Amino acid sequence: MIRIMIGLLLAGSAFLGWQAMQQRETIARYEAAVSEGGEAEQIAQRILRNAYSYTQYKERSEKEGVKGDGADQVNSYIFAIAADPDVLWGNPKIEKPREQERLNGYTDHIYSIKPAESNAWFDRARIANFFFLLEKNSRKLRITSILLRAAQKNLDAHEIPEDRWYVDLKVTMRERAK
Repeated sequence: MIRIMIGLLLAGSAFLGWQAMQQRETIARYEAAVSEGGEAEQIAQRILRNAYSYTQYKERSEKEGVKGDGADQVNSYIFAIAADPDVLWGNPKIEKPREQERLNGYTDHIYSIKPAESNAWFDRARIANFFFLLEKNSRKLRITSILLRAAQKNLDAHEIPEDRWYVDLKVTMRERAK
């Protein structure tokens, strides 16, 4: 009977010794992970970098004039710029966007913008303010085509026209292809 108890005690102590070694290895791994330059510090630094990037993206997004995707956001953005006191274009006529893929992985949405009235003319200051504000508040939207015509009819080649212009333009918004 004593031999059986000694055998069981030896087996038990061998098992406990094996578990103690496992625990010691686990503790050593955890200590290495939380030590200076360890895995925990690297993870914390990665989280910090990602949080900083997120903050930058969020700040840029809040400054972005055209938020979201689609023609409704672009139309709203253009109408808001046209209503600005320095522009006063009224409600411009915005045609349905034409899509074009010029760059691999990106889609260009091209919008034609004209005054609502065909005989509406604008001075150069209002035209310049409209162009400036369109591009200032948006990184996505760019003016890609401008057509200016003098509103004054029957000009001779040597005459200087009055500061009244008919204007048609195209803007392009580039987005990642979906």
